Order: sequence, then C-alpha cells, then structure tokens
Amino acid sequence: MAAGGAPHQTTTSSLESEFRQLAVSARKSESFVTQIFSSGSGAQNEIKESAERVLVVLRNSSSLEELQTRKDEVVKPLQLACESASPKLIALSLSILQKLISCDVFGNKKEDCQFVMSVLAGVEKVNDEAVQLKILQTSLILLQSPIHPTNADSICSLLSLCFRSMIPKGRNTQVMSTAAATVRQAVAIIFSYVDVSKEVERLNLQGEDTSNDSEVEDESGEALKACQRLLEDLIALSSGSPARWIKTPSLPRTSSLEILDFALLSSPELFKALPEFESSLSLRIIQLLQSQLQDYLDAVTNSGGTQNFHPFKAVLRCIRTLLLLYHERLGARCRGLVMILLKGAQSSMSMIHRVTICQIIRQLLGDPSLVLFLYATFDSSQDKQTDILIAMVNVVTDIAESGLEGDAEAYTNGPSPRMDAVSQVYFSREVAFDVDIEPSMPASLQKTACIVISMNAVLRCMQSMSMITYHCLGLPTEVEEQATSPRFHKPSLPLNNVDVEVCKGMMVAFWEPILSPVTNILRSCSHEKLEMELLHSVQIFTEAIGKLHLRDPMAACLDSLCRIALSGTGEEQGEIGEDKLVLRSKNVQAMKTIFRIAKGLANDLGPAWRMVLEAMYSLDNILMDPKLVRKPGDKEGSVDDLVMSEWSVDMGDVEDLRTVMQELFISTRDMSSEGVVALLGGLQSVSMHHLPQAEQVSQPKMSALNRMVDVLLANSFRVYDLWGIFLSHVLELVADSKASIREAAVEALGRAITGTLTNLNVSVEEESTGGLEHMLLVALEALHNDDKEVDVQVGVLKVLAQVLQRNGERLTDGWTPVFRLLAAVAENNSPDTVPLGCESLQIIYNNFMDKMSLKKIQKCLEVAELYGKQQADINVSLAVISLLWNVGDMLGTRSVEEGQAQEDAGPVRYTDEVEVLFEVIYNALFNISRDSRPEVRNSGARTLFAVATAHGNRLSVHLWKEVLWENLFPLLRYAFHMSVTSSKEEAEAALLGKSKGEQVRLVVHHSRNTEQKQWDETVVVSLAGMARLIRSHLGIMSQLEGFEEGWSELMVVVESSLAGGRKEVALAAMNLISGLMGTTRVDINNLMWQRGIRALDVGVVAATSSGCQVPLGARTELVNVIGALYEGNRQRFDRTSSLEVYKWIESFCRNPWSEDDAGNPVQPVGMPPVQKTALNVLLKLQPTHDETLWPDYLETVAKLLDPEHAIALMDSQAATSGVKHSGAVEHDNATSEPLPPPSSAQYRFALNAAFVERVMEQLTILFEQAPLPARAAAFPGVVDVLGRCMELKFTAYEQTLWRTAANVFLRLVPVGVTAADAVNRRKERAEDEDEMKIRDRAWFSLSNALSKFLLGLSVGSHTQPAPEFETDSRIPTTSGPFLDLSKESGEDADSIPVIPYVSSTKSKRKGRLFSLRAHQDPSSPHDAQEHNVLPPESNGSAEKTATEARDKEDYDLDLRMLDCLTDDILTACGTASQPAIDGLIQIIEQGIKPPKDKQMQGLSNQANFGLICIRKMYVLCSRGSNNSKQRVGDEDQMLYEEVSRVRNHVATCALPRFLKQCHETILEFSEESQYSHLGDRPVERPKLEEIICILEVLATMTLAPGVVDAILPPDDPMTEYIKLMRKRPDVVSRGKERTHLLFLYDSLCSLITCRDGRVREMVRDVMGLAGADLGISLNAGVLSLLSIDPRIISKISFAHAWFPALMFSSAARA
Repeated sequence: MAAGGAPHQTTTSSLESEFRQLAVSARKSESFVTQIFSSGSGAQNEIKESAERVLVVLRNSSSLEELQTRKDEVVKPLQLACESASPKLIALSLSILQKLISCDVFGNKKEDCQFVMSVLAGVEKVNDEAVQLKILQTSLILLQSPIHPTNADSICSLLSLCFRSMIPKGRNTQVMSTAAATVRQAVAIIFSYVDVSKEVERLNLQGEDTSNDSEVEDESGEALKACQRLLEDLIALSSGSPARWIKTPSLPRTSSLEILDFALLSSPELFKALPEFESSLSLRIIQLLQSQLQDYLDAVTNSGGTQNFHPFKAVLRCIRTLLLLYHERLGARCRGLVMILLKGAQSSMSMIHRVTICQIIRQLLGDPSLVLFLYATFDSSQDKQTDILIAMVNVVTDIAESGLEGDAEAYTNGPSPRMDAVSQVYFSREVAFDVDIEPSMPASLQKTACIVISMNAVLRCMQSMSMITYHCLGLPTEVEEQATSPRFHKPSLPLNNVDVEVCKGMMVAFWEPILSPVTNILRSCSHEKLEMELLHSVQIFTEAIGKLHLRDPMAACLDSLCRIALSGTGEEQGEIGEDKLVLRSKNVQAMKTIFRIAKGLANDLGPAWRMVLEAMYSLDNILMDPKLVRKPGDKEGSVDDLVMSEWSVDMGDVEDLRTVMQELFISTRDMSSEGVVALLGGLQSVSMHHLPQAEQVSQPKMSALNRMVDVLLANSFRVYDLWGIFLSHVLELVADSKASIREAAVEALGRAITGTLTNLNVSVEEESTGGLEHMLLVALEALHNDDKEVDVQVGVLKVLAQVLQRNGERLTDGWTPVFRLLAAVAENNSPDTVPLGCESLQIIYNNFMDKMSLKKIQKCLEVAELYGKQQADINVSLAVISLLWNVGDMLGTRSVEEGQAQEDAGPVRYTDEVEVLFEVIYNALFNISRDSRPEVRNSGARTLFAVATAHGNRLSVHLWKEVLWENLFPLLRYAFHMSVTSSKEEAEAALLGKSKGEQVRLVVHHSRNTEQKQWDETVVVSLAGMARLIRSHLGIMSQLEGFEEGWSELMVVVESSLAGGRKEVALAAMNLISGLMGTTRVDINNLMWQRGIRALDVGVVAATSSGCQVPLGARTELVNVIGALYEGNRQRFDRTSSLEVYKWIESFCRNPWSEDDAGNPVQPVGMPPVQKTALNVLLKLQPTHDETLWPDYLETVAKLLDPEHAIALMDSQAATSGVKHSGAVEHDNATSEPLPPPSSAQYRFALNAAFVERVMEQLTILFEQAPLPARAAAFPGVVDVLGRCMELKFTAYEQTLWRTAANVFLRLVPVGVTAADAVNRRKERAEDEDEMKIRDRAWFSLSNALSKFLLGLSVGSHTQPAPEFETDSRIPTTSGPFLDLSKESGEDADSIPVIPYVSSTKSKRKGRLFSLRAHQDPSSPHDAQEHNVLPPESNGSAEKTATEARDKEDYDLDLRMLDCLTDDILTACGTASQPAIDGLIQIIEQGIKPPKDKQMQGLSNQANFGLICIRKMYVLCSRGSNNSKQRVGDEDQMLYEEVSRVRNHVATCALPRFLKQCHETILEFSEESQYSHLGDRPVERPKLEEIICILEVLATMTLAPGVVDAILPPDDPMTEYIKLMRKRPDVVSRGKERTHLLFLYDSLCSLITCRDGRVREMVRDVMGLAGADLGISLNAGVLSLLSIDPRIISKISFAHAWFPALMFSSAARA
C-alpha cells in the first residue's frame, strides 16, 4: 500500500458507512412510498442504486486522486437525495457532503464550490430543523475548506443564506441561536480571507507592474471587496437600514450589533492597517454608536423602561471593544464615548442600566494600556475639563462607598451589616462580573450588584496603575502573574515607552481618591476573602508608590494599614489589658500585608520603620498572650477554644503570621548597612521604651530584644559592627533586679552567640575565627565567674551547651575558656550547676573528641575524673562511665587510622601514650565497679568488660595481664562472693525527704529489694562480660599463664548458677555456655569441651527432675541452648551422644512442669512453654551429619504421637464434669485446651492434643526431608501411630486430632509408599521369610490404618498382625454390556479412554450421556436432582451451619482417603505380597456395603460412600493395558512396563471381586423388584441408586484382554465367543473390550422385567453395547421389546430363552 494508504482507508471506511446508511434509508423510504403511493418509488430506488454504486467505487478506490476523478459518480446520490422530499435523506446527504469537503474529495474550486452552494440553495426552503442545522454546518465547513468561495458574489450568496437563517419566521430558537453563532464565525472567516500585509504592500506599490500576481491580486481583491461591502451592510443593519449587498431582510438590531462587535474583536489588524476600514471605524461606527447610546439613555431618562435593554447592551459592548482595542486610533474621539458612559452611570438613570454601564467601566479601568492612555491624553493636560480618568474613578468610588451609607458607626464599632451583604454577593454566583446582566434581576439585588461591580472596578484600577508603574521601572511584579486570574486581565495593548514622571503624576493624583474609599470599605468589611483581596490591592498599590519614592503617599498607606491591623485589638490606643487583647482574621491579614510591604520596601522606608516596628511590638504582645497560645496539655473544647472562637481566627493563620514576621527580619541580610543600623537602633529604642511595661508581668514580653537577635543573626557577616550595640543592651538588662528580665537577656545572648558562630561566612573563616570565638566565649566565662546569681550561672551553662552542640566542631582557640569554665563548675560541686556542666562535657566527648590532640584528651580525662568523684548526682557518675567508653572507642579508631596510614603489615598496636590513657580508663572503671551503689557498679562493670573486649586485639601482653588478673577475674570473684554472702533481708528504702510532715522513701522493685539480689545482677553482668571477652579473645587469653585454672574456676561458677534457684544467674550461665561452646568462632579444646558438657548435664538433670526448682525461663532457655549447641556442633556429637540429646529433648517434652510453675496464678493455654520450645528445638536436631541416625530421630518424634494422654486428659475433664468424653464435652479446637496444674500424675496429660498436633506438623516436615532409606524404615511405625490417632474418629469424634492425623496421613503416604517401594525393589531377590514380612509390614500397616478409618474395623486394637484377607476367584459365568467413564484425576489419558455414548432412543428423548466421576459431591445438582444422594444431615431442619460444614469436610476427608488408596497406594504396590494387595482391595469392596454397626456421625454419608466405592472398583479394573504402546528411551520403557504390570496385576485382583459384587447386587435387586411388583414392599431408594450406579459403571467400563484372560476359566464355553469378538476390527483398534458384560449377562437379563423405567432403559443400552461388541445389530423391533411395560414382558414366558439364543446365534453367524 502506498504512503497515506492508512488515512485513505480510514476515509473510505467512514464514507462507506455514511453511503450505506443513505442506501438503507432510501430503501426504507421506498417501501413506505410504495405502500402508500404508487408514484415516487422510482426516485427512491435510483437513490439506493446510486448509493450502492458509490459503495463499490469506494471499495475499489486506492487513493484520493481516484475518488476525485470519479467525484461526479460519488455526488450523484447526494443530488438525488437533496431533490427528494424526505428531510431525513436530505440531512444524510448534507452530512456526507460535509465529509466529502473535509476529506478534500473535491478538486476544482470554482466548480465544486458552485455545486455545494447550489445544493445548499436547493434545500434552503426545507422546513426541517435537522436540515436547517446541517445547512449551517455545511456553510461553515465550506468557508473553512480549500474550495471556499473566492469571488464577492459567491461569498454574498453563501452569507445571504446564513443571514436568512437568523430570521425568526418559521424557525425555532435552536436554529436561530445556531445561525447567529454561524454568522459571527462566518464574518470572522471572511475577514480573515484578506491578507493584510499583502494589501498594505499592494497599496505601497501602486503603479508598479504586478501582472505576474494577477490571480492572487484578483482573489485578494475579491475578498477585500466582499469585506468592504459586508462592513457597509453591517453598519446599515445596525442603524436600522436594509442591507444592500447581502440578500436578507432586516435583522434585529441586537444581532447586527453583536456581529459588528465580533468582527471588531476578531480582526483588529484589518481595521488598523487598511485606510478604508480605519475610516469607517473612526467616522461611521463611532457616530453610529454615540447616537444610538445617546438615544437609549434619553429614552431611559424619559420613560425609565427596559424595552430596548438588549440593543443597549450590544451598543455598550461595541463601545467597550472600540475603547480597549482602538483607543490609539481614535485619539480624542474617546472622550465622547467615555462621557456618554459616565452620563449613563449617574444616579438619575435606572439601576439596571447603571449596573450594565459599571460593568463596562470596570473592564475599561482594568486595562492598563487604556488607563495610561486616558491619563496621558486627558488628565495630565492643563485643561482640567478633560479629566476623563479621574471622572471614571470618582464614579465607581462613589458607588462603592454608597454601600456604607447609613452605617455611621461602621468605621468605629465594627463591621457594617450592609457591607456584610455586599461581601456575600461579591463572591456569590448571583452577580458575575463578565456575564450579561438581565433585566429580570430582582430590584433588591440590582443596587448591591452595582456596588459590587464598582468595588471590583476600583481594585482593578489599582492593579492597572501598579502594573503600569512596575512596567515603567522594569521590575517584575506579581500583578502580571495575577493578570490571568478571572478578576484581572492582561492589557489589551502592550505598554511601551512609559515615562516615569507620568507614573509619578498619576500616582500622586489618584492615591488619595482611591485609598480613602478602599480603607473605609476595608474597615467595615468582615468577609475574609474580600478582605484579602482588598489588602492585596492596597499592598501592590503601596509598593508601587514606594518604588516611585513618594514618601508621603507611602506613609499614608502604611498608616492606614497599621490602623486596620490594630483595630479592635486594644493596641490601637496603646492600651494593654487582658480584656483588650482580641485578634481577628482581618488583623492577621493586615499584619501580613504590612510585613510584605516592609520586606519589599526595606531600603526605602526610612523614618517609616518606627511605625512598622511599633505595630510589630503590639502584635508581639498579642501573640504572647496566654489565651492565644495553646499549651501542650490543653485539649480541644477548653476555654481557650472558646476564646479563639470569639476572636474568629485560625491557629494556622497565627502561625503563618509568626512565620512572615520572622522572615522579615531574616531578609535584612539583603538590606544596606545604613538600613540595618537604623533598624537595629529602632529596635533598641522600642525595647527600652517598653521595658518598664515588661516588668509588670511575670513573663516579660521582650519582643524587641528578640528582634534585635534576629537582625544580628541575619547580618552575621558584619557582626563586628553590630556586636557592641547588642552586647551593651544585654548588659543593661542583666544588671536588672528582676530575674525574669535577666533570664531573657541571657537567653538572647545565647541565641546571638550560637547563631553568630553558625552563620560565619567563608571569608571570615579564611581569615581567622579564633578572635571572634574568644570574643564571644570569654563573655560567657566572665559572666559566670563575676555574677553570683545562680540563675545567671545556670543560664550561662545552658548557653555553653547550645554553643557546643551547634558550633563545637568549628572551635579552635575557644576550647581554652570552655575547659576553664567546666572545671570551675565541677569544683563548685553545686547540685544546680554540676548536671549542666556534665551535659557540656558529654557533648564534647560524644562529638568532638576524635578531632582533639592527645593533650586535650588528657585534659578532658582530668575534667571527667573531677565529675566522677562528685557525690551530688548519681546520674553524673553514670554519664562519666559512658564518656570513658567513648574515649576508649575514639582512641581505638584513631590508632587504627594512623596504623593504616603507615601501611604496616602486622596488626595495629597501641602506642605507649595511648596505652597510658587506656590504663587510666581501666583503673577508673574498676574502681567504679566496686562502688556501693548498684547502678554505678553494674554500669561500670559492664563498661569495663566492653572496653576490654573491644580493644583486646591491640593491647600489649603486659596490659593484658594487668587487665585480666588485676581487674576482670578479681571483679568476678568479688561479685560472686558478695552475692553468696550478702544479706537476703529486704533493705530499707532510701529516704528522699518529707512531704506534709511524712517521710517519702524510694520504692524499689521486688527483684532488687535485697542486697543479694542486687549483687546477683552484678554477677550476671560479670558473667556476660566474661563470655563476650573469652569468645572474642580466646586465642590471646589461652596463651596467658594460668588460663586453664581460670576456665575451671569459671565452670564452677556456671555449675553453681545452673543448679541454683536464681533465674537471672542461671540464664547468664547458660548464655555463657551457649556463647562459648555453641559457635565455631571459639576454638576450645576437647578438655574444655568435656568440662562444659559436664556442666550442661548437671543443668539438664536439675531441670527435668521431679523436685525441680529451676524457674520456667531458665528451663526454656536450657532447651534452646541444647538445640543451638547441637545445631552448631553436629560434628562433635557421635551416635551415643546424639541419642542422649534426643533423650534430653524427649524428657523435656514428657516433663514440662516444675514446682515453680505451680505458683503461677495464670494457667497457660495450649502447650506449656517448655514443651513448645522443645518441639521447636526438635525440628532443628536433624542428623544431617549422619544419615544412619535418621530412623532413630524419626522414631523419637513418632514416639510423641501418643493419643493416650489426650484421651486421659479428656476423661479426666469429663469425670470432673460427670459426663463421658463422647457425650456433652466438646473440644472444638484442641489447641485451646487448658492445661492441668502440675501434680504427681502430670505425665498423664503432658502429651495433650495440642502437643500431638504440633508433633504431627513437625513429623510431616521431617519425614519429607529424610533420606529415602530412612523414610522406608520409619514408614511402618509412622503409619501405625497415625492410625492410632485416626481411631479417635470412632471413639472421640468431636476431637480434631483424628482429622489432623488423617491430613498428615494423606500427605505422608505418597512419600512413604514411594520410598518403601523403591527400597523393597532393591531387596526383591531376598527369599528370607522374615525379610519378606519386614518388607510387607508397611502394606499391612496401611491396610490396618485404612480399614479402621474408612470402615471402623478393629477399632481399639493396637496390634498389627498380618490379616488373613479373603480371596475368592469365583465369578459368575454369564454375560452382560458397557460405556466409557469420565477420566479419573491422576490417571493416564490412555489408560481409561472416554467415549461418549448416547442412548438409542435419542429420537424420542433429548438423549442422555452416561458419565461418572469418582469425586461426586453429595450436594451437586446431579446427585440432588437425578439420584437424590444427599447426606442424611442435609435433609434435617435443625442442624447448625458449623456442624453441616464440619460434616461436609469429614465426608471430603473420607473421599480423599479413598483416593489415596486407589491412586497412591494401589498404583505403587509392585513389591507388595498378594495377601497385602488383596487386603487393600478388600477395603474398597467392603466399603460398598460398610458394616451396619458403624452407623455413626463419621459415616453419615454411607449410601453415597458405597457408590463412590463402586466407582473406585471400576477404576481399578479399567486400568489394565496390553503393553502395546512404545516409549522413547530404555528408562521410560522400563518405567512404563513396571507401571503397566502393577496396574494389570491390581486389575486382575480387583475384577473378580467387583464382578461378584455386581452379580450379587443385581440378583438381590431383581429379587426385591419382583416383590415390589407383587406389592409386598417397595424397593428402597438407596438400592435403586446403587443398581443405577452399577449399570452406569458396567456400561462405561472397558477391560484389557490380558486382564480378562487372567481370570477366564480355561474350559469356559464363552471362550469361543470372546475370541470371535476380539477379531472384530473395531475391538482391535480400541484395544479394550466389554467381556465383563458377557459374564454378567444372566444377571442383567433378570432386570428386563424390572418395573423402573430407568433400569430397563439402562439394561437395554447395556445389552446393545454387548451386542455391538459381538457384532450383533439388533433391529428396532427387538430393542423396542425392552421398552414394553414390564407387566407384558412378564407374561412372555420365553423371554429369557429367546433373547440369549438370538444374540448367540447372531454372534455365531458373524
């Protein structure tokens, strides 16, 4: 396809759809016309045929050019349709014509344009709305297309057609409105035909030769001529005269004026560039509009009506357009237009006309270019009679202020009610600024609308003047950004060459008349949005005045804003009082406006700063009012909320106000130096002026001082010039006698120092910061030492902490005064200052120590030693311990970095200087660890071991000996000795003081209320520290002299701790054992290992003994330690030790309680914690290092699956309640059983149901992970214990344990059977009987478990003798027929083919497809409706939903167990003996008719279960194959042969039993059917369902010949017939046969006389299948005999003899 093929295809597809619709419409119209009139049908038929020919053309066209060549043929149906009388066809034709124009199907402009116009002219008079709208659309599309009319006559014709559509006669409103819009667009399009630039060039080149461009000139000239004539007609129509060029009657004047206005708006270049149009604009249009507006105003003045209101608005819009777009061309003529507008805004006019004129004035004042033009042309001249702009402003300001008339108290006592109404209308939808006002507006709203529009006009005027100013100065302004908002518009013309003096004169002339009404409105306004809009306008207006350096107007504006900001707050007259401080939303917004103005005019304010600062101070007083600031503890709904609601201000606005005020002082960095000095001086004056006033309250409002700090911080780069002023003021305040003022001064000093050090710029840092640091910090030192006031000293230390936190890393020379100050604080030993000094010291240690030299570090240690000796505060001592740790860590890090820098190959060792520092640290920590205060010594001991562990690799041998033998082991001996010898009596609580005459003592927790318990904690800390130390540095410590004795001493402590009854000490000892022996990182020798195991054995014996005193937490942790130890060190455990570990875990599971647990008032639910932990550990003890341990390991786990404990617990609880466990005692969830309290018989209940279920879960995981031989060896035992658990189905049905066991059984059997079969195959050659019995043990265990679970046989017997399974190879010697079964899940597709079979009576019935599914849900529609096999419970009416769901799940579990037997066990029993296989098959056989004595809840679905068993027997029999398929590969071939062998053998074993069962069932049913026929008793429904199921199965089943041959007696006379049958081609190709029908034939014949129609029908189908396999084609007559009523058949005595003879004789002939 060529390029552009895709668009062309889209075009043709669209056109095909349109033409197809046209043809269909013509066909319908033809039928209608033919029925009513005989004439006219030919035209419709021609339209249809033409449209169909066009469809052929479109399908065959490949390009647009091909369509253009055949356009006559394409447009022919359109012509015919437009000539018809059907409006629908005309509308469709015009729609297609529009698409043809849009797709450029027309080529020649003139011809095609004339064709389209002729079509439109022909259908113009059709009086149909759809056609008229299509005409307008087509006209507009034609004007915009390439074939648009180019000569004036064509343009006139098309325009005339559009103009005539606007005539009201015969047209509805929609057509007229569409026509008006179409005409406006058409006029704009025609004006756009004129190329203005070329016309101007042509005018300039008149007289030159332009013959080469004659065509272009002619076309452009025609368009220009058409535009001139069109303009003339528009002017004539607007004046009420008829049009001369356009052929249309007179139009409404409103429509003509709207078209003229649209033309002026859309084509300003045309009217400004071409003389003819400019002349018409300047003379005729202006004169026309002036005269008409004057006439309207005179009429309104005389009559006061609104008869010509719409033409009046149209004239105003035209005047607005002229003034906005053409004021430069009009020049002085603008004065007349404006004066007429102002005349219309006078109060003598009606209100609706004043509203409309105010709308126009608003738009004019909102245009900056027009405002500048009017002021420069008229107002700035010497002639005062031409003040046009000021007159316009006065008109709108007077109207705006008229809203305040009658509210004399509005300016002083609050908001004006009338102004509130105006404010509501201002932002409502009732009045829109740019939407036409209708005369239907209510009279009550007209005055309000006039005021609202005038207010907005004033604001727009302020915006326009501000924009002019900023444009003149070349400054960016947000006014320009807001010019695109709905209330403010961009200038109509660009602002060029604006003179600054003109701007100044304009602002000087207009600021007062504008500011006064705006201020009055703002004072009386209470609407938040309007307030913000007014304030924003005042802000930009004031900023514009300030940028022009007009100080007096700027001061007046600021004064007005300040008065508004403080109005109603109590600060306006300088009064302060709790009842005066009220802050409203208007005050907040006004303050924000002041701050924004001050920020923008910071360098230009000059003396006006004082005014801003005073207002700011008043605001600070309000913001610091407690009523305004909500405290952290206050809740919503408090008194503060009531106050806030009265103030009507949001806390978010208050926070924004604080932020804006703060940003104002931060921005002073951009100010000039003179401005900053003036600002700082003003703040100092304000602060001193209001200082007496600040003394009168408890919390002084030092806002001016805080602002001085803000200014100082914002100008840190010139701090040398400003520091003197600020510090002198601080010293004056510190010398004050009031503490609150001193505190505020110190706080301000701190802020100044901290911020100044932070804000130092790069230039100052490059020179030197030492002098600045010394200047600032020496001031702190001197202030602390010279001033004896404690509050000043505390404040100085707080400042020091802040300085260190923010600027400590940058200090150089400033450290010297810092250390001197901290040392002085420690020597004073004051409880008020020591904690603060320690805080600063801690900051130094934690943040800056790594950058200090060793000398400075030593100085720090000296200072820390002073703080460590103090006794004033215990927290300080604890903090010093932390600091010592930080020092050691820092020293180690620094040494490592220095060693890496030297690139030494060996390990990094500490230098002598560093080791001296470490020795000081160790000695200090050792002394602290022997402190009498428990908190201090425990923290010191913990830190001592931590430091030794962290830095041991880098210590010398000499320092190791010092630390180990002089510090660490002595500390452990001392702590253990003190814990043994300390008093066990409760110590007296420390006295803290007195309260109301009574002593107040420290309350100590019971775990620490004796001296021994406190020293036990120290022992725990020491053991943990020693464990970490040895684990980290055993290699170094083992080389030290005497370490073996130390290890033995340590183990003695561990044994004593494990055997004792102290929980924390025992846990610490176990953590030490696990940490040292349970990880490979610690390489301990065998002697140390054996010593540790002996210590661990002591703990295990103590924890599992009958008189155990070990706490619960210790025993639980001991189990975890054993598991972790075995898991991490399996290679160290041989078989004997591994069995010992298994024995330990089993002991914990069987003995989970101790006497310590009896004191626990809360009994746990589920398993005891020790038992639960033992189970978790048991899963981790897998012998992955030795596969021979797997059977023992699995046996250990299986031993725990003992349901006797759960039964015993249930019996005990039942005995307590007096009811047996099978009765009312229910256990919905075994995991929620409450545990019995520990007692002498506790072992009876240890292995409860919850525990056994958890063991089952773990056994499932472990069994699947075990190796194949281990699984095979453990599989029989696992099956036995699971079978015992599943017996609870018949003894304790409500227990969930048997369900869990059954699910586990289903999960493990496939894995175990596979493993047992694989291992047994390796031993197939063994002929030993004992070996064979062992090999068959798994199959007998499976048989025993399944017979108990599915049939309830031998329940309660736990012996597993090999049962003597019944074997019976006798089969009936008769015959019978069959069909295919739906494929079983999991079966090979080739093993059981699916062949759908439809009954031979399909002509009489819809047909029935025999199908069968092994997993047939009892609730399925098939069973519920056809067979009605439902569980008995589903037919009940009083069972609960939960019970029904549980019974459903139990029934599904039985089916899954049956599937497991047939699909998993009997498909992998190749190594099983014949008795074992027969026993497994016998389970399914007995399931067909389960034992009658097991009718219980577990076998509630017994009838349906028997049907499933029948289908399962079918599956077993049908699996046999002939081994005729070939597989690729030897392994696949062997596997297939083995699978086929197993399946054939199972099928051979199952078939005789199944046929025998079918034979007996059929005969039994036949006998009962005879009794039913005689009327003795009816046939039971379950038996009927059973016989139907058997017939379906027999009809579906096909057998492999090998399976039949294995059970066929050698001398049976049926053999000859079977051989003949097997020779048939269809039987040979199928590979399967239905020989079993021949064996059951006699039994099936007994059902011929059955009364039930379904049975007879199925017997007939089965007979037919048997005959089909023998090659007998029974005719319809023979088959119909089986459909005869059984009463007739019973009278035919030879039925049983005739039919068999017929079949066998037919078979013989075949």
